[in-house]
Order: sequence, then C-alpha cells, then structure tokens
Amino acid sequence: QFYLLFFSANWSPVGRKFTPQLIDYYNRIKTQHPEFEVIFFSADRSQFGMETYFRDSAMPWPAVAYPKINATAAEMDTKLVKAIPALVFVDRAGDVLSQTGNEADPKSPEKVLADVDGVLTGNKPQVALSQE
Repeated sequence: QFYLLFFSANWSPVGRKFTPQLIDYYNRIKTQHPEFEVIFFSADRSQFGMETYFRDSAMPWPAVAYPKINATAAEMDTKLVKAIPALVFVDRAGDVLSQTGNEADPKSPEKVLADVDGVLTGNKPQVALSQE
C-alpha cells in the first residue's frame, strides 16, 4: 500500500489551483493501481471551509475528518508540511518516500507525482527520505 497525503486549504489560491491537477492524476492511475490512495488533510480554519473545499473541488479520495486533524496550517508538523499545498508520499509502514518542501531535497508537487509514478511502476525514487 502507498498513500499520498495531500495537505491544502480552501483559503489557498495555490492549493485550489493544484487540486484539479491532482484529481486528474488520481483519476488516471487509481484504476491501474488499487494499492495507491490519496488522503486529504485540511489546513482550513473551520470545518465549513474544509467541507466547502472538498465538495466544490469534487475530491474523489477520502479525507481525515476535520475534528480529528486538530491543527490549523500553522500548527501542522513542520517536518512534513512546510507550505501548502503539500504532498507527502508514504508506504504502508509510514516511511516517507517523497515530499514537497523537504529542505534536503526540495520538490515541487509535480516532482512528487513523478516519484509516485516511479514507485508504482517499480522504480523507487532516487532519494528515499526517512522520518526523524
């Protein structure tokens, strides 16, 4: 199993602009790779903001319930999320395989998606990141 953790918010113009690109990507690969799933983590300031963003964007993947997140964007773990939108690609064990905004190896969301492609086709990313 592989998971792409997607951190974004309704108030983020960059996040709202990237979301349709991620939806297109997901819709292209999900049927070929049932071992892959995107999970949305909202950095919205309210449950209403999260629900509006999730609904209006028509995100086809699951989301962590807003009360379970218990953090605003400013409070999110800065080891995982430097800025939103953020993508963190992990395996079943929770090991980080690729992520945006990593100081040692900064990647764009598009580069993380390329890493996802590589793993799903049997080619690991060049630099696997470990959680500290």
